[in-house]
Amino acid sequence: MPFMKPDLTREEYVACLQRLHGIVAAWDATAYEKAPSSMQNLLGPRRRGHLLAADLNWFGLTVEEKNRPSLPDLSDEALFFGALYVMEGSTLGGQLIARHVEEALGLEPGRGDRYFRGHGAKTGPMWKEICELLETRVLEEEGDRVIESARQMFRIFESWMRSEG
Repeated sequence: MPFMKPDLTREEYVACLQRLHGIVAAWDATAYEKAPSSMQNLLGPRRRGHLLAADLNWFGLTVEEKNRPSLPDLSDEALFFGALYVMEGSTLGGQLIARHVEEALGLEPGRGDRYFRGHGAKTGPMWKEICELLETRVLEEEGDRVIESARQMFRIFESWMRSEG
C-alpha cells in the first residue's frame, strides 16, 4: 500500500481506499456475527467501514459492494483476539498515515481521511483496552492460536490488498 509514499497521488490513495473498504466491510459485518458473545460489546464502537465510505464519498465516489475476502475462523476468543489485534492495531498506524496524506495530498483533517483518523483521541485508550483484554482473557496455552490467527489475518489482508478483487 502506497499510503506513506512521499509522492503519493490522489489516484493511488483513492484506489487503496477502495480496496481497503472490502476488507474493512468484511470485518465490520463478519466479526460481530461470528465473534463469541463475550466479545460482541467491543465491536460496535470499533466499526470503521462507514468512515471509509465517507472518505470515498468525499472524493466523489460511491461505495461499491463488491466481493469481500473471507476472514479467518473467529469462533472462540483466542482466534477472535488474533484477528482483532490486526484490525485494531491498524488504528495506531492510521494516525500516522492521516498526517502524511493530509500533507501529501493537501487534505484538511477529517476530509478524505476519516478512516485513518479513526477513533481520534480515543485511539490510544481503545488500543490499551484490547491489550489489557489480551493479557487478562487469553490463557498462556492459547497464545500460539492467537498468534496464528493474527498471522492469518495479516495474510488475508495482504492478499486482498494485492488482488484485483
